Amino acid sequence: MSSLITDFIQFLLQDPYLPAKSLQLRTFAGKTFLYANPIIPVDVMLNYIQSKGKHFLRGTIWSLQCQYTRKDATSTVYQIAFLAPEEKSFCCGNQCINCKWRKR
Repeated sequence: MSSLITDFIQFLLQDPYLPAKSLQLRTFAGKTFLYANPIIPVDVMLNYIQSKGKHFLRGTIWSLQCQYTRKDATSTVYQIAFLAPEEKSFCCGNQCINCKWRKR
């Protein structure tokens, strides 16, 4: 499991105002899921996770993708992933005509 995701969960657990009784990560088929036992509604918890993700990733190129998956008797499940931007951040050396990184 990605250390970025586990670091983010530790960041959430350090919040004294965490609106959940527990948080747990599980991975299925290469996807990471956050199991939370929230004390607030699902959509408010989703907004909380996304705002904390923005704060956690401030100053990096990464972004957080989090979406509600399901709710069962004991927990609410969110799919969580950190994404890198899709645009190039360096010159690949293929002499692309529209390369903004190539020295002219």
